[in-house]
Amino acid sequence: MYFLKSKDEAFASFTEWKKMVETQSDRKLKKLRTDNGLEFCNQKFDCFCKKEGRVRHRTCTYTPQQNGVAERLNRTIMNKVRSMLSESGLDKKFWAEAVSTSVYLINKSPSSTMENKIPEELWTSVISNLSRLRRFGCIVYVHSQEGKLDPRAKKGVFVGYPSGVKGFRVWMIEEEKCTISRNVVFREDVMYKDIMNATTSCISLELPLTTNKVPIFECAGASKTRDSSDHGGATESISDETTEIIDIDQVDTTPEGNQRTRQIARDRPKRQVIIPSRLKDYEMDEEVLDEIAGYAYLITEDGGNSEPECYQEAVQDPDSEKWLEAADEEIESLIKNKTWVLVERNSLQKPIGCKWIFKRKAGIAGVEKPRFKARLVAKGYSQKEGIDFQEIFSPVVKHVSIRLLLSIVAHLDMELQQMDVKTAFLHGYLDETIYMEQPE
Repeated sequence: MYFLKSKDEAFASFTEWKKMVETQSDRKLKKLRTDNGLEFCNQKFDCFCKKEGRVRHRTCTYTPQQNGVAERLNRTIMNKVRSMLSESGLDKKFWAEAVSTSVYLINKSPSSTMENKIPEELWTSVISNLSRLRRFGCIVYVHSQEGKLDPRAKKGVFVGYPSGVKGFRVWMIEEEKCTISRNVVFREDVMYKDIMNATTSCISLELPLTTNKVPIFECAGASKTRDSSDHGGATESISDETTEIIDIDQVDTTPEGNQRTRQIARDRPKRQVIIPSRLKDYEMDEEVLDEIAGYAYLITEDGGNSEPECYQEAVQDPDSEKWLEAADEEIESLIKNKTWVLVERNSLQKPIGCKWIFKRKAGIAGVEKPRFKARLVAKGYSQKEGIDFQEIFSPVVKHVSIRLLLSIVAHLDMELQQMDVKTAFLHGYLDETIYMEQPE
């Protein structure tokens, strides 16, 4: 994390971050996606990207969903920050400490998009040390040697982990400054808000009573006072509005009673999420979201290379030989299955186009290398129902059949073999005659 005093420091922090990640990963930054903020859309960034040969992507105005990965992570971090500040009782001025700590914890926590692996281990190839994790905002005692007669420990608040230093960052309560130390004793059962509440209670109890009347309770439209010199007698002054009086003796103050009256977010029913009309076009199911979320992990495993969008990009790609081998294999399969017959173009027929789809399948690290696959598909979206085709049919397997087959194999103690038919759709027969352009 880089904390900026003003937005004009964004460029210097970006160049510093770029040098760090390129040095640590031995890879080059190729594309930069940002919003249209002035800290990114300026002459410094434009000249730098043109000079370094980096491609820039910007989101459309008022469409943060186009940069959803960064925006969602910002939301995740801020949710953690609000929870940490609320739980610890620290002021808002400690937001930077909370942000730094939340990012530190995210990097050391398993991620579902990475098959529950820890991001820091994938980045550094070193097993993370979780023994240093402590509760944010708890009370700590820092070893001190300022004088022979001074205390050997000073009270502070744990506020994070410093970068590049094997120690802990502590806010000293009396000095009101931050210090870094490794000689720290933690009291994780006591939070900063606990000692502040205790201090406030002691101060309220020690306040002298300067008036003869002590307020019992006060609410909207009603007040009630008791004369302290009346020895049990009370002088009441209540307005006409009704006021609900709670008997303190009847309130259940036990831990079980507090737990019953306190309803945490986990136990509350989830509210119905209604997507705004302006985001209807971006609604996706969970399967698509999981695929997008795992994209970053997949490109990291196979070297971070992108997939060609067309045949020309495949020829110019560093792995062009592997892409062309995959394309040749696809053509051989099409010819072997007698998929088409080459004819002269008929002016009365409107042929549909075709497109190469290239896909890099991530292999298993240390076991299997990434596989390169190429498929030639027809642009079926240009066909019209009732003219070029009558119905759409896609054969799928029935799960009841699979379970029946497996039960027979288990009951009769048989052996079962499974096989995969490559380009299975080429074994079908078309009722209509379709004209398609030749592939590149």
